[in-house]
Amino acid sequence: MFSEEKEPNVKDYEKEFSILLENSPDLISQLDRDLRFTFVSQSVALLVGTPAADFVGKTPHDLGIKLHDTIGFEESCKRVFETAERVDEQFVYGDRWYDVRIIPEIDMQGHVEGLMCIDRDITDRKNIERDLRSLSARLLEIRDEERKRISRELHDSTAQNLFALDISLAQLIQSEPSPELKEKLAECKTLCEQSRKEIRTLSYLLHPPMLDKGGLVSAIKWYTEGFSQRCGIKIGFQTTAGPQGAALPLEVQTDLFRIVQEALANIHRHSGSRVAIVRLEEKMDNVILQIRDWGSGIQHWTGKIMLPGPFGVGIAGMRERLTQIGGRLEIESSKYGTTITATVPLREANRDMA
Repeated sequence: MFSEEKEPNVKDYEKEFSILLENSPDLISQLDRDLRFTFVSQSVALLVGTPAADFVGKTPHDLGIKLHDTIGFEESCKRVFETAERVDEQFVYGDRWYDVRIIPEIDMQGHVEGLMCIDRDITDRKNIERDLRSLSARLLEIRDEERKRISRELHDSTAQNLFALDISLAQLIQSEPSPELKEKLAECKTLCEQSRKEIRTLSYLLHPPMLDKGGLVSAIKWYTEGFSQRCGIKIGFQTTAGPQGAALPLEVQTDLFRIVQEALANIHRHSGSRVAIVRLEEKMDNVILQIRDWGSGIQHWTGKIMLPGPFGVGIAGMRERLTQIGGRLEIESSKYGTTITATVPLREANRDMA
């Protein structure tokens, strides 16, 4: 005869579930509609230093847990009861970061009768992200410093050498050489003058001196005019930026200027638009920089997620620059064109750079 296998019953499932909860590294708890705990895992009790049984029947406020953002947690729980939808948050417990999932427990009638909270420690990930941001900021800073150094070297050394060469060629031409030699010298002088202009333009593109002397508005105006001449794209520039924008730290102005450079370069390389407009304005406590074109849009653009493509590095660089100064980047793109908006809080920028 064959032995009959015993079918698992509800108690067996409950036991397995209880073992799973007790051994999970995540912080797991359940609350009723009055935000009173009905269960907490052993990991919660160990973190707080309070026996699990002491949680039951009490609210986070009753327990007075100093490690916990009690007000923010209770507001999130109330939102779940109101919407019957899961809420994902991040909270700080002491010196640790946690990803928090607050999940509604719905009865047969569709009412939310309680909540389950699952908190996962993400402190290591947060520390890595912080270190990466710090490294990225330093790399951007080094790149800008190197651009400034090369710009100064081109202007103060290479351009001056070409200027001296131009004078020497002019003197040789005036010394009445043979017609053939005079023609060659004239060609050399023309090439020398052309090289001087190109060196000066390159020097200014690397780090425009008017950014240090005249500020962001002057630098953008100079750049958009030169860009129109070089690339044949009509660039309009509108600004309402007042003295607060001009008073932004030079590092912040440099970041915004680089965003203009990158955005216009992308328009020239990819969009096919023959017209673009750059706006710089102050609204409330923000400086807002906007670059818009009427081209073919960003390839692979989905609205929120950008798939791998030719724009990846440029947009990532813009976003990283803004993140370092407390700003944000917004992009709207379709087959009718692209709008890039960079917003920098004035107080945040000045505070961060202080």
